[in-house]
Amino acid sequence: REAASFTLVNEFSSHGIGPHELALMPDSKTLVIANGGLLTRPETGRRVHNFSTMRSTLTYIDSENGQLMSEHTVGASKASIRHLDVAADGTVAIAMQVQRDAMDNNQLVSLAGIHKPGKKIQILDAPEPLMIKLNDYMGSVKINHQHRVAAFTSPRGDMAMFWHVDSLRLLAYHEFHDVCGLTISQDNKYFVLSNSKGKIRQIDAHTLKENKSKRLNFPGIHWDNHLLTVSLPS
Repeated sequence: REAASFTLVNEFSSHGIGPHELALMPDSKTLVIANGGLLTRPETGRRVHNFSTMRSTLTYIDSENGQLMSEHTVGASKASIRHLDVAADGTVAIAMQVQRDAMDNNQLVSLAGIHKPGKKIQILDAPEPLMIKLNDYMGSVKINHQHRVAAFTSPRGDMAMFWHVDSLRLLAYHEFHDVCGLTISQDNKYFVLSNSKGKIRQIDAHTLKENKSKRLNFPGIHWDNHLLTVSLPS
C-alpha cells in the first residue's frame, strides 16, 4: 500500500501457506516472508486444516513483480516459521512454533534459526533442559546489528534467549514471566523486553545482563506479544 493514503498498489502471493511476518531486505527490493504453513479458513477461525501436510517455508520474493527468488525449509516438518528479523548484512533470524499435536513422537525440536544468503537455514541449539522449558514456542525475534546477537522470546517458557548470529553459540538467557515483546533501544545498547503483566526490562546488548535500574512497571497494563521501536520527529 502507498504509505500516505494506504491505497492498494499491488498484491503478490507469498509463495507459501499462512504468511505470518515479512521484512524488507537490505537491498530495499527483496521481501523475506515467514510462511507458517498452517491452513486456516475464515469460516472456522484459527482451526488448522492441514496438520498432516503442513509445509512451512522461508521465501524471498521480488517486491517489484512478486517473483519467487528462493525458498527454504527446516528439517522438522511440524515446525512453523512465524517470526523473523533481518540484520544489516542480510542475515535473517527466524523464530518457530512446533505443532506438537500434529507430531507422532515427543522429539524435541529447535525453535530458532539463522539464514544467510546462499546457504541453508542453520538451526540454533540449546541444552535440553532449556529446550524442554520453551514448551515448543518462540514468540518474537530481534537482531542487534552492532553486537551480532539475536534475541528470542518464549512466553510459554518465561524466557529470553540470546545467540551469536555468526558462531551460532548460545550466549545467555534471561528468565522473565510470560515475556514476548522484544525490540532494540534507539541507542542500540539494550534489548527491551515486555510481558503480559505490564513490566518492561532492558538487557545490555554487550554483557547480556539486565540493567535493573531501567525496570518499568505499568500496573493494569497487559502488554501483548510484540514491541516496536519508533523514531518520532522532534
